[in-house]
Parts: sequence; C-alpha cells; structure tokens
Amino acid sequence: MSISYRSKTVKYYQKHTIQWLWQMRCLCTVGSICALIVDCMQRMINFAV
Repeated sequence: MSISYRSKTVKYYQKHTIQWLWQMRCLCTVGSICALIVDCMQRMINFAV
C-alpha cells in the first residue's frame, strides 16, 4: 500500500512540477518579449530625439 501511495505521490508532483515549469517558461517568454518591445521603443524615442 505504501509503495503505490508513494508512486502516486511522485506522479502527482511530477505532473505539477511540469505544469509549473511550463507556466514559468511562458512567463519568461512573455517577459522577454515585453523587454524587447520596451527596448525597441526606447531606441526609437532616442532616435527621434
């Protein structure tokens, strides 16, 4: 019983860790895109001035 419970717990944590990693990856991707947009806007403003 304890072995099956342990394997279920491991699978549960693996599943949620993978979901968390995907969420972090999405956040990092969105963050880097926003940083690129801000960088481009700053360059355009500096170029215009």
